[in-house]
Amino acid sequence: MIERPAQGRALFHPARLRTAHSYCGALFAPALLFFAVSGLWQVFDLHKPQPGRGFEPPQALRSLSALHKDQTLATPARPARKGPSPGPKRPAPPAMGLGQALLKAYAAATSAVLALVTCLGLYMAQRSPRDRMWIAGLFALGLAAPMALLFIR
Repeated sequence: MIERPAQGRALFHPARLRTAHSYCGALFAPALLFFAVSGLWQVFDLHKPQPGRGFEPPQALRSLSALHKDQTLATPARPARKGPSPGPKRPAPPAMGLGQALLKAYAAATSAVLALVTCLGLYMAQRSPRDRMWIAGLFALGLAAPMALLFIR
């Protein structure tokens, strides 16, 4: 006869899985929130200058977008404009089609919902009084570790 492990000692016991899920969620929540929010503004190209609209993104937005895309805070230097360029103008980008607009809306909704459910998960995880300090510590580690990794050369 095959013996089953005791209920409280099973490796994949639901209570252990729930605890592991809470701990991993707390550790990676800062990154999930960062990528969801920065992805949202990148969907609408808010990190790029738009000369036709007279929009110049703040340096902080450009740096955080570079961190999202290239894992560095350094943004490429742009040449200073000294008036109209003598070369031929680039053609205007084609108008956005319905499919592209719907895909952008879907990506924006995905980013917003990911940020929302991450916050909801953090709220639910910290409601357990027994694990509250672990959740806070792992969240702090999830904030500090990626920032520290930026400065390792």
